[in-house]
Amino acid sequence: MTLFTYKAYLKNGSIDSGVIDSESEEIAFQALSRAGKLPFQVKAAAKGKSSRGPEKKPFQFSLFSKLDNKRIFSDISVLLQSGFTIDQALLAISSDAANSAERARCETILGRLKEGTSVAQAFTFEGIPQDVIALISAGENSGNLPTVFHAIASRFEQSEKYKAEAQEALLYPVFLIIMMIAAIFILAFYLVPAIEPIFEGSETGMPFVVSWLSAFRQIIAEYGIWIMTIMSLVITAALLSLRFRRWILAFRRFLPIVGTFMQEDAIARYLRILHLLLSNGVALKYAMNLAMDTATEGHLMTRLSAAEDDVTAGSSVHDALDKTGILSDGLIAHIRIGEESNNLPMMLGRAATAMEVRQKLKLERLLKFLTPAITISLGLLIGLLVTSVMTALLSLNEFALR
Repeated sequence: MTLFTYKAYLKNGSIDSGVIDSESEEIAFQALSRAGKLPFQVKAAAKGKSSRGPEKKPFQFSLFSKLDNKRIFSDISVLLQSGFTIDQALLAISSDAANSAERARCETILGRLKEGTSVAQAFTFEGIPQDVIALISAGENSGNLPTVFHAIASRFEQSEKYKAEAQEALLYPVFLIIMMIAAIFILAFYLVPAIEPIFEGSETGMPFVVSWLSAFRQIIAEYGIWIMTIMSLVITAALLSLRFRRWILAFRRFLPIVGTFMQEDAIARYLRILHLLLSNGVALKYAMNLAMDTATEGHLMTRLSAAEDDVTAGSSVHDALDKTGILSDGLIAHIRIGEESNNLPMMLGRAATAMEVRQKLKLERLLKFLTPAITISLGLLIGLLVTSVMTALLSLNEFALR
């Protein structure tokens, strides 16, 4: 038997913690559940430490308190499905919040609910998308809040998982790019100045790569401050100005690979949100309007707005979206079948899944190509420099022997 420490929610919203003797973590979970508790943390007790008394948390320092919407919605989803009311769930989450920002958010929502506002209004904050608020409102009106919060939590979790996978996959290519830039600077500022005097006044002249790196060094030396200033202004404007940020987003679509990828990602997001909204009883026109806001690409929003107008005028959804020209024939066929069989939400979900899978495969193929391409480029740069310098030195040696 092994001692396990646990934390669990009680029906009154409070948190119970202690130890339990069990054969495995899974059996400990089951024993706590039979005892009327909802465990959210079970782990083996550390050896050599007493399992009695409150567990001391290690000191943590954070400059900023991070608000984790995914965690809040996920915890609410679990508690609602376990029979908690929304008030009890918020109270339990608030008492075990990861930081002051999450605690303050839960307390604010609780305060709004006590004042008599609807659940949807209580969750209306900056940073919470309008389609999420619409989903909560639909769930509240239909008495299906547990299912709705589960759908919202799944959406946040899927988004976080996708970002984490992309960041992990990009880590090595970004490292190689940084190494390539560092190599160029080292060659330009340390190696080239050391070998330039060798070729000055020689008949062979300066090797091309050495000349290029020398010119690069001079540009950085003369205009480096201005380049850094302009880059700082652009980054500051991107962080502070919403209009400038939108201009950058609009510019992305003209990039050869990135533009196509970002456009397809926005379309997949639109279909997923439309699926969630329609599945939870939101009216079609309102759902299309809310889902359109998730498509951050300006030209997509224009086309989707036209599709919404066509549906309002009496057109079918598949015809309206087909006219936009942004969906493939296969996806349009999915939507048409769903509309004709009165299963539009389900088929929209399948279309969104198909696009998400395709996006993931595209990203994986791109990264498989990018990593060796950057490695080869770095090797070619250094090899070209060494070859050109050695060739020039051999030419000088032959000239001196004549």
